[in-house]
Amino acid sequence: MAVPDNCQPIQNLLLTFDGKTQSIYAIKQFTQLFPDLTEALPSTLLSITKTKEESLEYEELMKEYLSIHYRQISYETLAGEAEDAILNVAARMTNPLIVMGAFSRSGVSRFFSRSAASKLLKEQSLPVFVSHK
Repeated sequence: MAVPDNCQPIQNLLLTFDGKTQSIYAIKQFTQLFPDLTEALPSTLLSITKTKEESLEYEELMKEYLSIHYRQISYETLAGEAEDAILNVAARMTNPLIVMGAFSRSGVSRFFSRSAASKLLKEQSLPVFVSHK
């Protein structure tokens, strides 16, 4: 978990889901590590697709899993770039914690393009839970 210096108390959870195993793993790890937060805070599962017509694999199973572990869960689906979608939804929330999966990137890739988590921390000062499978 990465938390910026000027972080306010967390009041919402934003779970990001793109249908890949990395996002599933991150959500499951967060749920297991912080069960008190999952019960106490309003949470949103943000499903991110490339196009409006696309559907995500395992989305219904993820919703079923979350309905068991999260008391106040809502669902939102957006199409487009993940980074933009996350920032748009987070901007509407009060003091969110963003949960996201990570995948391996080469040093060259990291040199030319920062990760979404890095941008969220530096540009928006949002706390981020990232889990790497």
